[in-house]
Amino acid sequence: MRYFIEELSPWFDHCDDRRHFQLEVPRRAQYCSTLKLAIFAVAARHLDRLPKYKTSHGIVYCGQSLPDLKKSSALEYMLKCIPDLIRFPEIQDPDHQANIMAATVILRQYEEMDEEMDEGDIDRDYHTDGRVNFLAITKTIIDSMIASPLDQSLANAAYWITVRQEIYYALTRETVPHLQFDWQPNHPNPVANNVILFAGGGRSMAVGQANTRGLG
Repeated sequence: MRYFIEELSPWFDHCDDRRHFQLEVPRRAQYCSTLKLAIFAVAARHLDRLPKYKTSHGIVYCGQSLPDLKKSSALEYMLKCIPDLIRFPEIQDPDHQANIMAATVILRQYEEMDEEMDEGDIDRDYHTDGRVNFLAITKTIIDSMIASPLDQSLANAAYWITVRQEIYYALTRETVPHLQFDWQPNHPNPVANNVILFAGGGRSMAVGQANTRGLG
């Protein structure tokens, strides 16, 4: 948990002045097991990638030994989250909905780490056969947020992270964003988010023009 708060939460909060993922998400993780497991999954995966934390006695972070952290730990944490993510459309409690939204964007970051590892041809022993594509799950959650927006700041923060993740993925993979972002909830940093949406729109337009030229 400490590693997520100190090292990883800034990835999620860099357009969020209220730092939801550094401050609010760890607090909610105390009573939401799915959110806690998502945090553990992405933290374990990232720790396992960095040689500087590896010792002959296992992984050590800030002087604290983590003897129970294995190569398979991140995958095990991630798989335990899937049932709650799949049940998202059935969840009625707004607080729990926001928790699952946050867990989803955290786990999508986990998935992107795995893809980077595969492309870099690193750590072939890692068990990637259990990897889950979160695009369908993310789309379900986005569709739900558009249909019934939650009046919660964490839900809004999770929404904008999903937008950034999708546009970043499209730009780095030279493809078009697969999700349609029609709803724009209130956000403390609208300028940054408008720039992100502009980048996504530009990418969609560029791919569309390229496809048109190809057909011509």
